[in-house]
Amino acid sequence: PGEYRLSLAYTHSSTFYFDPDNRVRQPAYDTMSLRTSYALGKVEVYGFIRNLTNRRYLTAVSTTNLGDLAVYAEPRTVGGGVKVTL
Repeated sequence: PGEYRLSLAYTHSSTFYFDPDNRVRQPAYDTMSLRTSYALGKVEVYGFIRNLTNRRYLTAVSTTNLGDLAVYAEPRTVGGGVKVTL
């Protein structure tokens, strides 16, 4: 029959600072993502969950004298699809 796959990705990030003055700090965090798929011939059906634990953390920060701009990671995201190889 087909081929079933399951993968789990785990990431750990230690505490770090976004600026040389050590003013904007990102505490340590852990994230996990999950992906599963089933392939039969040239058709693959897959599903995924990114940021499984719904951890809130910064991905980018811009610091200026007028203020700071912060960009947070996406919250838990669930999706899937069908892939056809021609």
